Amino acid sequence: KALLEAMSCGDACVASDVGEISAIVGDAGLVIDPGHPEGFASAVLRLAEDAPLRRELGGKARLRVISNYGLAAWGERTRRVYEKATGWKF
Repeated sequence: KALLEAMSCGDACVASDVGEISAIVGDAGLVIDPGHPEGFASAVLRLAEDAPLRRELGGKARLRVISNYGLAAWGERTRRVYEKATGWKF
């Protein structure tokens, strides 16, 4: 949830390519290979040095969250996870 919260604030993000992270970020941030720490450092430096890129990715990130992870969509996904985990219908 922290990644989505940062994206919803319009922050340009750097995230490791684990689980569903690359699907969440899409083209709205920088996704790096978690096995290469130098990739994380390079991505952070790239954002630190490139204000137009930070603004572009931050704007895309906010729009991506609003369109794909709004409150209704998030609630529905959460409900499905709980139903799958518990076998109960909510």
